[in-house]
Amino acid sequence: MKITSCCLFQLLDKWYGVDARRVREVVRLPEITPVEEAPSWWIGVMDRRGQAVAVMDLHRRMGRQPSPYQLSDMVLILEDRQQRLFGLVASRVEEIYQLPPDHQAAIPAYTSTGSGSAGLSRYCIIAMLTLADRVVMLLDPDHVAGYLPEAIPDTDRHYHDIATADDLLPPVFEQQRYFMPDLPAAERLILRQRAQRLAQVETLLHRAQHNLYSTTVVVQLHQELLAINLRHICGFTRLRTIFAIPCCPAYIVGQINLRGEIITLADIGTILGIRATEEVYSYALLIKIHEQRIGIPVHDLLDMLALTEKDITMNDEGAPSGLNRAWLQGATWYRDQLVPLLDLERLCHSTLMLVDETLQESL
Repeated sequence: MKITSCCLFQLLDKWYGVDARRVREVVRLPEITPVEEAPSWWIGVMDRRGQAVAVMDLHRRMGRQPSPYQLSDMVLILEDRQQRLFGLVASRVEEIYQLPPDHQAAIPAYTSTGSGSAGLSRYCIIAMLTLADRVVMLLDPDHVAGYLPEAIPDTDRHYHDIATADDLLPPVFEQQRYFMPDLPAAERLILRQRAQRLAQVETLLHRAQHNLYSTTVVVQLHQELLAINLRHICGFTRLRTIFAIPCCPAYIVGQINLRGEIITLADIGTILGIRATEEVYSYALLIKIHEQRIGIPVHDLLDMLALTEKDITMNDEGAPSGLNRAWLQGATWYRDQLVPLLDLERLCHSTLMLVDETLQESL
């Protein structure tokens, strides 16, 4: 089946891609339970809403020495051809890219067997292509997960030259009895809380159906943290090229081209009273105002929180003093810091966020 869209992710300095149809979910790295007698490239298992999902270290799978895991790492949950789920640890997961019909993918020479595409079945990397000015290694989830054909054709001399399947397995590294054993207690608590949230299926479903909780994203805008309810956000995108717009209000950062749609970027930090910095924006939150989509640029996306009413305090005295309280609806605790909860709906429908479309069209 031809790959038409690709999910791009980074592992240290290398970029990988996988068929987007195989991606089931992307989550923050939770606490993982090591499993005895498992191959060394399987880190362990995590509880995904009542289902045990094995998590793999791609470095180990490729036969390289493993690198330390970070609190900022992600887990890409994939499905193999037998509909089994497994996870890959990634440093960062990018957006999904639609591949043009005429895209060119280079097949690595070592996968060629002289018998067409059938020679790709033993390798994790099945092609190399260029996406977003990066060289990307395209993975086959079936073979990353360890699937090998039951029979090898006698006519395929290349396979016989390689020897047996056992010879193709990566070298065995020392198995750790504990996941991230040197992690400080405070950071381990964060991993444990993520694991608990990931495991909660019926509780979160019940809360969602009865509006007992709200999913909130924590972002960094300049030097401040903000919590924003996800129900007001229709998407996220990573920022690359921002085109400046002359003769616009100070809070208009510029415009981006998002798959053919022109999106205006508005920095709400100016309205909130957050002191601006020279740092480059990394992401944009996409929202809809008066039937028009605009983007709110931020410097980082930090976490997702499931908040109940008791998690929100109306006493925001611990929040940054320079913020305009008129646009806040309380605060919540995140990593021992009181983070203001933005009333984005009210802010978006205020006259301060109106964009003069006539001016834009005349430019």
